[in-house]
Amino acid sequence: MTKLNKDRLENYSRRSNAGAKLAKQRRESSISPLLNITSVISHAAALVAEADMATSLADCSITLSRRADGNFWTEGIRRQGTVPWGSDANYKVFRNVVTDYHADPTGASDSTAAIQAAINDGQRCGERCNGSTLKSAIVYFPPGTYLVSSTIRANNWPTIRAASSFVGLGVLSTNEYVGGTGPDGGDAEYYVNTARFYSQIRNLRIDIISTDPNAYVCAIHYQVAQATSLQDMELIATTGTTQQGIFSENGSGGIMSDVTFRGGNFGFCEIQLLTIICSKHTFTNSFGWMVAISNLVGYPDYLGLGMGLSLRIQGGDVGICLVNPDGNGNIGSVSFVDSQITGVTTAIIVSPISSSPGSGTTGLILDNTRIGGPIVDTAGSSVPYSREQSLLGGRVDGLDSPPYFERKKNQYANKPVDDFVQLKTLGARGDGVSDDTAAIQRAF
Repeated sequence: MTKLNKDRLENYSRRSNAGAKLAKQRRESSISPLLNITSVISHAAALVAEADMATSLADCSITLSRRADGNFWTEGIRRQGTVPWGSDANYKVFRNVVTDYHADPTGASDSTAAIQAAINDGQRCGERCNGSTLKSAIVYFPPGTYLVSSTIRANNWPTIRAASSFVGLGVLSTNEYVGGTGPDGGDAEYYVNTARFYSQIRNLRIDIISTDPNAYVCAIHYQVAQATSLQDMELIATTGTTQQGIFSENGSGGIMSDVTFRGGNFGFCEIQLLTIICSKHTFTNSFGWMVAISNLVGYPDYLGLGMGLSLRIQGGDVGICLVNPDGNGNIGSVSFVDSQITGVTTAIIVSPISSSPGSGTTGLILDNTRIGGPIVDTAGSSVPYSREQSLLGGRVDGLDSPPYFERKKNQYANKPVDDFVQLKTLGARGDGVSDDTAAIQRAF
């Protein structure tokens, strides 16, 4: 597993354009395969995880207790949701991993199979399915700690804790690899990144400290398309190991906000982004943000676009790296706004600055950003950057320039269930056929 994970991080999957050349291009790109986690491997890892936990409990090195339940409205509200085009009237939209699928919130027993069952239930998108919008689901983790031993394909935050016997690349993986070679010459998979729309991961803490420190395990293996988001997450790894926060090797876009990265080899590694917005992230004692742009297969002049807003990078060797390790690809425009990079040896690494699209770094914008280290290019030269003259002289009358106003997506975490109005309680059908105008008007 260590060799496969290491090879995949060094020989990652790249997003390709459609066309007759696709299979040949993927075969020639030498993409390293991932470990095919069979049921036998998964079961063995779970047994080892539970045995290790039992030993730790017997030695009194770990004390487990279920945290007090919060009053988050999403757990207590009456569930009336349906999927009108899913052809299954009994399809379960809301899935509680504890009450519905018997995951253990104390962390004493392995919960991998239960969590996977909550994700898969109802014959959702599976083998030979690239993606689906007909069977959406909400997989809910009540407060607690959940022990997992292999990749999950998929107020008081729950914690997912990877066991020392963990097998796989990412604790959470948004794509499923099934072994063998797919029709495009790459890994056989479903939930492909280019069809991964409308997915959200929120309010989770993922702890990978106990995993093999040399196995390149990631908290999240993240491959998505548009209308996707990560929000309110904490990813915990050990400094000085190969453990990673987020490894995003292909895909095209998304929004991430309020994610805290602690320790590990790097916090967030983005390969081949098209457009991504990161807001209010904190990186502590890790290689912060690595944007490794690689040439999009079929588009040699491909440029990446991104923005970081209110980032806080503290400690580590390098704050931000905007260079692809294999030397291919270029940054089109990346902006860092209202951010801070402190306690690092090097603040930002870029390719040599160039005004010609398709070569070097063509756009790096630092707006109201504190840099506590040098900006250097791959040739070893320090990169000078200009500042507005009005900031360098005496006091100049003018408007204040506070940080941009921000407000994250509201989850109404402090609202009781009684504050919510449900359309179906007021007579709406929600089947996509009936006229629900009157019921919706009553709600307003």
